[in-house]
Amino acid sequence: MATEELTPANFKKELKDLLKKYGASISMGASDCSDWHGISGEYMYAYVGNKQVILCNENYVDTHNIKK
Repeated sequence: MATEELTPANFKKELKDLLKKYGASISMGASDCSDWHGISGEYMYAYVGNKQVILCNENYVDTHNIKK
């Protein structure tokens, strides 16, 4: 990506290509006690094929909070 411009469009294209490559999707979940009055226990996860992989225990993903 060194020769491509760092733009939102290029980011979305690369993310889409990665999701397609791994047959993956990214979602957000919350604890069972969450309701219309509040959300707790947020976490982000991906499905890679049919396997759920927890990415982080927050409502966003960045390079610092992805679980190993």
